[in-house]
Amino acid sequence: MTAQNQPSTDRVTKLTDIRWRREIPLWLKSEKLTILAEIGVRDGDHLHSLLKSNPEQMVAIDLWKDDGVLGHNDALFNQEQIERCYQKVCRLGEQHSCLEIYRGLSAEIAPHFSDGHFDFIYIDADHTYEGVCQDLELWWPKVRRGGVLSGHDYILRKNPKGLVFGVVPAVHEFIGRHFLQEQFYCTWPDEQPGNWFIRKT
Repeated sequence: MTAQNQPSTDRVTKLTDIRWRREIPLWLKSEKLTILAEIGVRDGDHLHSLLKSNPEQMVAIDLWKDDGVLGHNDALFNQEQIERCYQKVCRLGEQHSCLEIYRGLSAEIAPHFSDGHFDFIYIDADHTYEGVCQDLELWWPKVRRGGVLSGHDYILRKNPKGLVFGVVPAVHEFIGRHFLQEQFYCTWPDEQPGNWFIRKT
């Protein structure tokens, strides 16, 4: 990725000391953020990491289906591979009573939760510009004041099928539209792909 194509970090305020995704669970504990959700779970590796923060409630949401929409399956897994991912997450559910697993589209599951319910929501689902825009608008109201909306893949890239990741423009448009520049932080360029964070003050 050339310098002129790199994500802009103008007006980014350092809201946390996080530099790497692996540091999120310890930060969640230090912030006493215990009602969590991950939107886009795949095989549960990052979900497993989040569970190390000992949450009171951990909500995991993913379609786990190859429905032919590239944005819903940018890893290009076949249905057998996707099913193995789902079963792996189900095994996590057997080990952690706080874990609630929802299989469906983000837009279908969001209405199940009241506004202000979550302390922390992590978005790592449909990485298209349209998909990220939708998830930002869907899940921002579900975060309580003082809580954090966050996500992965803060980077400009394409997958092998030509799907363009739209996280960077979608996030920057969102923070601009809602005047959230001072509540925004990202781990890029230290971490690539980066993680982004927006505090609801």
